[in-house]
Amino acid sequence: MCFTTDTRKNYPQKGHFADHKVCSTCIKTHLQVKIAEEGLTIVPCPECTTPLEYQEIARYADKKAFAK
Repeated sequence: MCFTTDTRKNYPQKGHFADHKVCSTCIKTHLQVKIAEEGLTIVPCPECTTPLEYQEIARYADKKAFAK
């Protein structure tokens, strides 16, 4: 799923994304699009489509997008 060439250190090691192949940069971009541009309040994981929990969104979302 990841669209960058980040090293493994930029991949989450705990939480929902620990077993996924998506880096922190791609997670942030996904959240920005889903929250700020599409206006979603229930955001699916970019890899498995499971709705993300509040804590995961808070951890990775842009502060302005998260405030919405």
